[in-house]
Amino acid sequence: TCFSDFTYLNILVINICEITKTGKNVIVHKTVTIPTPEGCYEDGILENIPNLASAIKAVMDEHRFASKDVAFSVSSPRLATKEVLIPNVKGDKVGKIVQANATEYFPVNMDEYIIQHTILEKVEDSGQDKLKLMVAAVPSEVAESYYNLAKTMGLKIAFIDYVGNSTYQINAILSPIVLARL
Repeated sequence: TCFSDFTYLNILVINICEITKTGKNVIVHKTVTIPTPEGCYEDGILENIPNLASAIKAVMDEHRFASKDVAFSVSSPRLATKEVLIPNVKGDKVGKIVQANATEYFPVNMDEYIIQHTILEKVEDSGQDKLKLMVAAVPSEVAESYYNLAKTMGLKIAFIDYVGNSTYQINAILSPIVLARL
């Protein structure tokens, strides 16, 4: 599967990357950085979507990006993250535990946020196996703006991530490579 990954969209630039991921292997095919059009990003929310979509689409067409799937990596001062420990449970129960405890992690109106989690590692805590998670609370209006951008560009969203987790995932992929070269 190829993704156009808007790796980090902030006030200054948009990084666009087309990759193929097969199992644990990631191949970077193309990367392009463009300036963020003025008035298209405010406090983590994408604005003036038609102008933003046009700028991105023009660059993707110029550089012949082929993918129709997109993954966004969101940067927003309104996004909250927290590391938490939970009991070591099977995958499908992790999300249920996170959702049940979300109000403890983030004192906000949960109706206005989307909660995501990433398992960082298994750890031992007081003699018990636990899972260390990174939990993120993304304002619904932030996520909605990215869905609107994808729709305007005729792309299908594979996932929306946040910059902290994207950085963690890149480091996890690159760490063995760096260690192998030492």
